[in-house]
Amino acid sequence: MITLYAQGLQTGVIVDSGDGVTQIMPVYEGFALFHLTRRLYVAGVYLTRYLIKLLPLRGYVFNRTADFETVREMKEKLC
Repeated sequence: MITLYAQGLQTGVIVDSGDGVTQIMPVYEGFALFHLTRRLYVAGVYLTRYLIKLLPLRGYVFNRTADFETVREMKEKLC
């Protein structure tokens, strides 16, 4: 909610996407509507895995653990 307040807002939707879970919570006039909060098990680690599957279709080759770390960093900077 701090992000909303920093923008001068009291109503909005907070989306928190971590490595393993994404949570979505609406806020109305400064009050979190916890009963409407949703948890999705689609998050960072799944996006990284998906990129690793897509990039070889474009001609990129991954054969080292460091390559997978590079994809994770690319996702975090660009997505």
